[in-house]
Amino acid sequence: MIISAMVAVGENNIIGKNNDIPWRLPNDWAYLRRITMGHSIILGRKNYESIGKPLDGRKNIVLTKNKNYKADGCHIAYSIEDALSKCEGDRYFPEIDFSLWKEIYTEKGIQNDKNPYEYYFHVFEKIKL
Repeated sequence: MIISAMVAVGENNIIGKNNDIPWRLPNDWAYLRRITMGHSIILGRKNYESIGKPLDGRKNIVLTKNKNYKADGCHIAYSIEDALSKCEGDRYFPEIDFSLWKEIYTEKGIQNDKNPYEYYFHVFEKIKL
């Protein structure tokens, strides 16, 4: 199983504000959809709640500490290990040491009226030692 982390990060490493993403970039959502379609996707509870519904075409796994939490159309996990096991895999995502990774692809997102912020897509490949 391949495990990927996808994070939208703004200036100062911000990833959210008031339980929402502090920017609107339709192309960012289109990229997430294209890459994750047909796969399992693990969402933190607050991230899931900001979206408000399961992402179609994917196995949605919501990560929460609340043992009573329910989300229609989603699987609930209480730890990273629990979430990964629901992906039906047997490998776990390691701590990231970026000195062991090489950036193999960068794409500058298109900035326009609907995507008003400068943004990039980065793909990394592990360096073979």
